[in-house]
Amino acid sequence: MNSPYPHMLQPLDLGFTTLRNRVLMGSMHTGLEDRFYHIDKLAHYFAERARGGVGIIVTGGYSPNRRGELLPLGSRMDNKITALLHRHVTGKVHNEGGKIALQLLHAGRYGYTPYSLSPSGIKSPITPFKPGKMSHKQIVNTIGDFAHAAEMAKLAGYDGVEIMGSEGYLINQFICERTNKRTDQWGGSAENRMRFPVEVVRKVREAVGREFIIIYRMSLMDLVDEGQSWDEVVQLAQKIEAKPVRPSSIPVSAGTKRVSPPSWTSVPRGAFTYATGALKNTLPFRCAQAIASIRQSWRTISSAVVMPTWCRWRARCWPIRSLLRRRLPARVMKSIPASPVIRPVWIIPSRPSVQAVG
Repeated sequence: MNSPYPHMLQPLDLGFTTLRNRVLMGSMHTGLEDRFYHIDKLAHYFAERARGGVGIIVTGGYSPNRRGELLPLGSRMDNKITALLHRHVTGKVHNEGGKIALQLLHAGRYGYTPYSLSPSGIKSPITPFKPGKMSHKQIVNTIGDFAHAAEMAKLAGYDGVEIMGSEGYLINQFICERTNKRTDQWGGSAENRMRFPVEVVRKVREAVGREFIIIYRMSLMDLVDEGQSWDEVVQLAQKIEAKPVRPSSIPVSAGTKRVSPPSWTSVPRGAFTYATGALKNTLPFRCAQAIASIRQSWRTISSAVVMPTWCRWRARCWPIRSLLRRRLPARVMKSIPASPVIRPVWIIPSRPSVQAVG
């Protein structure tokens, strides 16, 4: 392959489907998800990114039920009518040779609604409403709603789903002692706090079968008091990766909506590769960090710290790069930053049959 980064552009065989390259466009809420009459604009938006060459796209977040909405009457994937409407989106992406996954995001206490729910009813510092505390029945029903939403995504023609388990949303609220003060089977010990995400992934896998991409996105570090310890992070990753729960991949991010590094643009490129390196040394799968340029991504890929199979890129790079890559020579493209935001996000394929890139 005539490219300075040949491995990044090699196809990736997942066993039941093949991605045309190893580049994933990360999730970003565009504002087009919440209203049905924007579906045509959303379809063209993703089609252009697929035309630009990305291997797989992850959409903005869609709630599995009403209580999990980010905004009143916000984006949801919970019925056949919505699923059939989304075939316009998936069809456009597939016509351009790309693949697309729907992100399932339950806002929990981060929902800007008076009917939001969370594990312990603790108010978020960034929203005006105090959430209700979830009952055992509501927890069980919500797990079922995640599975149903994944079924609807499959009906809509999506190639997979990304379960949002990081950055302070509902699943992350269950995991962290800071936001989970329960004393029943869903709280207290680390084992109990991890039960919710493990059950969500297990039920989703049961609902969609083996030949469907499931991405579970988890926080590598919460950066708040009473957040997950490193041992808890590793334990959760092991539980998620274990059979028969095993997803197709596990992307990892850092921070919450309450506390993050002061400015992502001030974080040195590759600043958190030491953490992904530590996770790689603990678990039997590969990982890579998405950073701000193709050249820096390749240096990370080629290093001994991480040996990735996929590269996850921030979504903001694609509006510029997908339009310019067909018009500018490679030497010019290498000098264009992939994203104005340097945000550490990793993706960890967990299929043992997938070969790491060297």
